[in-house]
Amino acid sequence: MATSSKKAAGKQPVTVPSSNNEQLANVVKLAVAEAIKEAIPTLVQDVVAQLTSKAQELVEAQVSVLRSEMVTMRTDISECKDRMEKDGNRLAEVDSRLSASVKKFTAQHGRLEEKIADMEDRSRRDNIRVHGVPETAETLHLLSYMSDAISRWFPDLGSVEIMRAHRLGTPKRDANGKPIPRVVIMKLLRFTDRDKILKAAWRAAMEIEGKTIRFTPDYSPFTFKRRLAFSTVMDGLQKLNFRIFLLYPATLKAVRGEATHLFNNPQEVRDFMDTFKE
Repeated sequence: MATSSKKAAGKQPVTVPSSNNEQLANVVKLAVAEAIKEAIPTLVQDVVAQLTSKAQELVEAQVSVLRSEMVTMRTDISECKDRMEKDGNRLAEVDSRLSASVKKFTAQHGRLEEKIADMEDRSRRDNIRVHGVPETAETLHLLSYMSDAISRWFPDLGSVEIMRAHRLGTPKRDANGKPIPRVVIMKLLRFTDRDKILKAAWRAAMEIEGKTIRFTPDYSPFTFKRRLAFSTVMDGLQKLNFRIFLLYPATLKAVRGEATHLFNNPQEVRDFMDTFKE
């Protein structure tokens, strides 16, 4: 019995102190930490490499798509540019044709307007306009009044036959209620009589009640407008000692000494007068 109890006592477990367990745990932790520390760079590199590879694949795929789209866009832009150039050339050609047509039609219109004005002027060549004849009871019957007045004003003319005489426009009155004399148009039997009266009136001015009576040819509105445009430059020529004559249909003649100048429009007169300022 004594022998068996001694054997049992010899098999009892060995107890390790707690301080040794803690040291072992720390060693394990350090070993694990060291292993993780060494493994992390490799792991990170692997992850980064995988991410970089996938990102590169995505970027290349997107770049490929963008390149394809850019090629398509370039093709479309090139086609649009070609179409725009063709359209631009066609528009330029159309504009050129239109400009040429407008110039042609403008020139034709001007010539037709001049021809019509000339025909109208010829139909009016027997007419004469009288400005300043008062509107009174005495002048109520214009035909008889003007026939008698012409023979009194210009006795050297001889027989002048007036076919018709009437006033232009509607009656008007001034601020005092007095009638404003309207223009009188006389139609003569012969245009030569018109020329005689105009020449006589140019040599001797007539007056009624202290107001001057003026005689002018009866032109078409087109010709009258062209002649009226010279009124703005006549004074300037007269101040430069030019004698001026307004020729038919609308040409201004300026004479000084032996020099004679002809002007077709007022701008030519202005340019001419500017040479005297230099």
